[in-house]
Amino acid sequence: MDYAKIFAQNLPMEQGVIEKSDKNGNKALTSEQRRVVRRYSDALSKNYILNEVFSEISPKKNLKKNIDGVTIILSRQELSDDLRNELEGKTKVEASVILEKNISVAVMGIQTKGPAGPIIYVSQKKAEKIRKNREVLNALEGMIRERDFTRIPARITYVNLEKRILNIDIGDYGIPGLIRFEGWEGDEITEDNFKELVGTVCHVSAVGRYGNGIEDKQLAGAHMRAWIEDIL
Repeated sequence: MDYAKIFAQNLPMEQGVIEKSDKNGNKALTSEQRRVVRRYSDALSKNYILNEVFSEISPKKNLKKNIDGVTIILSRQELSDDLRNELEGKTKVEASVILEKNISVAVMGIQTKGPAGPIIYVSQKKAEKIRKNREVLNALEGMIRERDFTRIPARITYVNLEKRILNIDIGDYGIPGLIRFEGWEGDEITEDNFKELVGTVCHVSAVGRYGNGIEDKQLAGAHMRAWIEDIL
């Protein structure tokens, strides 16, 4: 329960006070900790990219910082390949130069219970993926808008015989799309061969967004026609 909302309408709560502990001994978050956790929770839900400067590096090359009693951790496994290679073979002292860097990260998870207090786990790899996905989505939006039917790679993830649709992952970036059977140029899809298509790579032209029902019937230049989900 947020006691501040109840009792602090007219007078401020004492800063930094622990309100209570649960039956397992986990202390409730302070108002400062809740504020930090809310900020990072918002970044997690909205896939924000954050810039962080860390203050500590462990012998295992994990990076840490503390904000008002909340620990932020960037593990070695979640560093970019370039940064991880840069740290390879260096002592903790030598590797401490990384603490001067401003590192772009995205939130992976949030832990609010436990003896160590609240912990935010962040990832440089996830931030790179988000940035790349935005670049790809912007390119797809431009292709649809300009009716550019350049064929791009996609991986088939599912075949729906009933709805006569192929689900695809565009560029292996986790960007969903679909191909209707009538837009498929390969062999006829049947109950005997549809399972063999899952996991294979095909090349498609992005022609519309299916989230809002866009379908263009005048697509002479499009070969294997793909609609991308309306998440742009």
